[in-house]
Amino acid sequence: MSTPTEYKVYHPAKGILPVYGFNEKYVFTNDLNSPEHLENIFPIENSVLLEKTPFPDTEGNAIYEGDQLIDLDVELEEGVKLEETKQQVYWCDKKGAWMLDHSFKQNKGSGEFLYKELRDFRFKIAGNIYQSNNN
Repeated sequence: MSTPTEYKVYHPAKGILPVYGFNEKYVFTNDLNSPEHLENIFPIENSVLLEKTPFPDTEGNAIYEGDQLIDLDVELEEGVKLEETKQQVYWCDKKGAWMLDHSFKQNKGSGEFLYKELRDFRFKIAGNIYQSNNN
């Protein structure tokens, strides 16, 4: 039996929210039986669904598509950490795998397999590409 896919959603006006469900037209961020359910339904066309990867960061937090990770072990020089360099998580159809973008522009142009990077280095989530681009 497979595990159901989990999502978050980015909406330009509402930010990143957990997803309760969605269909071809709408995203639901709350149980439809909830009293405030009408406030938590919006068109999917204005949103970006962010799929959960099967991997946690070094602190045990779930990693989602578009999350930006920082390497806690990299030093530019003695005592100077590289924590400001954020690398986005993305799905690569060509390789059929979750990747970590190493490109300067963070345009999904160059990356390594996410599972290898998480195995070999300590990463933590430092934000999400959608929040960073809109703040």
